[in-house]
Amino acid sequence: MTSAIFLAMLCLGMALPSPAPDPILDVEWQKWKIKYGKAYSLEEEGQKRAVWEDNMKKIKLHNGENGLGKHGFTMEMNAFGDMTLEEFRKVMIEIPVPTVKKGKSVQKRLSVNLPKFINWKKRGYVTPVQTQGRCNSCWAFSVTGAIEGQMFRKTGQLIPLSVQNLVDCSRPQGNWGCYLGNTYLALHYVMENGGLESEATYPYEEKDGSCRYSPENSTANITGFEFVPKNEDALMNAVASIGPISVAIDARHASFLFYKRDSWASHCLMDFIFQHGYTMGQ
Repeated sequence: MTSAIFLAMLCLGMALPSPAPDPILDVEWQKWKIKYGKAYSLEEEGQKRAVWEDNMKKIKLHNGENGLGKHGFTMEMNAFGDMTLEEFRKVMIEIPVPTVKKGKSVQKRLSVNLPKFINWKKRGYVTPVQTQGRCNSCWAFSVTGAIEGQMFRKTGQLIPLSVQNLVDCSRPQGNWGCYLGNTYLALHYVMENGGLESEATYPYEEKDGSCRYSPENSTANITGFEFVPKNEDALMNAVASIGPISVAIDARHASFLFYKRDSWASHCLMDFIFQHGYTMGQ
């Protein structure tokens, strides 16, 4: 009898509901759901609200401490507010990035006499700056920037390529448009699709749309791409000898989940890297 009672109590404990929501945060919660288009079932609502409130408290505590100079960067609520760190990492990690194959690495072509400074923009490899606006399309800007540079290297013509083409059309490869994307998957799209349109024929709209790629408007194509080994010397050599390089930042850490900015200067630099992708080549 004692065992049966204990088991019943254990099961009851496992089914405890989510903590009661803080009524002070009701308005913020509703505004956040509307802003990011969130809709939940009755069962999910309490669970997601509890995670969101916990994240909100962490953000406010962090920013309060940051005001005292403890952290050096500020945080802000965003679309990931209803995710735990584990869920966020799962989203980030499960985008496949293969290991570099032997013989397919830029490491093989390292140059001994590297210049101390090189400006690819002055050499004609870089298109004018363009803002990503309301769409999280930094991954697409990174890819078009890298391809634009290599097309200029080959043809002598600098043609802005279509970021919107990648946003709209690389979902079958695994990208999520304005929500989330991966440069590796975007490059695979260009290869598998057989081309990419220019900004002139497929202009940027700052939002998700249906794929409208037209083969007759194809402006650029790639037959392959290589990986830079995971060390700064290899990246330095690649940037110095090849041109603008598509780079990514490991954003799985807790500090990135709600990251907003460091100082004013570093915030501008981070925006420039994320939005334009080719900063390493400038």
